[in-house]
Amino acid sequence: MKTSHKKYLRDAIGEILLVVIGMLMALQINNSNELRKNKEERAIILSAKKEDFIATRLNFLQTSKKQQNNCDVIEVKINLL
Repeated sequence: MKTSHKKYLRDAIGEILLVVIGMLMALQINNSNELRKNKEERAIILSAKKEDFIATRLNFLQTSKKQQNNCDVIEVKINLL
């Protein structure tokens, strides 16, 4: 009788360990997936910010050039007076 109790207890502990190991593996896989998703999201955000920066810079350069042209026209008009 004692032998069967020991075997049952050993088997139960073995199954508990297998479940715990399985849960730890699932957690590790989940954490890896979350890290991968976060990296992908950051890459998308950084790409969008880069595109926005480039568009803003281009807009600034165009506005600056227009303002310089306006100043040149005003200077010519002043010189004509």
